[in-house]
Amino acid sequence: MNEFDDAFMAKLRGTLRIAGRAHDERIKRLQTRLQEVGRHYRHVIATTPSDLPNAPMNKSLTQRASWLETQVINPLKRLAEALEPAQRSMFSTWPEDSKPPLIPDFDTLHAQLEELAVFADYLHGCLRYQQSEDAGHSQEIRAMLVYDIVRALVEFVPEVPPSRGTYDAVDKRYIGSFPEAVIAIYHEITDAYDERLDRLLAQFSSGPI
Repeated sequence: MNEFDDAFMAKLRGTLRIAGRAHDERIKRLQTRLQEVGRHYRHVIATTPSDLPNAPMNKSLTQRASWLETQVINPLKRLAEALEPAQRSMFSTWPEDSKPPLIPDFDTLHAQLEELAVFADYLHGCLRYQQSEDAGHSQEIRAMLVYDIVRALVEFVPEVPPSRGTYDAVDKRYIGSFPEAVIAIYHEITDAYDERLDRLLAQFSSGPI
């Protein structure tokens, strides 16, 4: 996908009311920054369970932690015990005359399983902590993405101050150059074209970024 191509940036300039060739260079730098942000968050979305489009699945922190415990951590404990040196004779192939399949290096396998167990325990602890902080990944991704979009606009288009916009009672939504620019960029990255970002934008309306 060709994110933030020249056609998109031309439309964004219109939204932000930035005219004239004198601004071409900084708009080019903004384009580069947005492409970097887009690549980063598209990777995050593609590899992290969430309710965003293009996510691999939608699983809550509770579901992920429970899955790790039942499907990885507990089975690993049993398998590690089965691979202890005292149990190696259980894998004897005698008296089979035919050549058995390649016997794995049990010491290496045991060490690798221990590494996986350490990682699984660490991830399980992280998920439980995030759960206690009510930090669901779907909303965390949205919040961090919007923050990085706002930060890029503030850096390269400082003359357009952060704002959630003005409430339009007819359309029942907030309108304005800044929120419309943020929403357009957000949509370009996430493909979530039906989302409203009013609440997330509200936090940037009255303070430094």
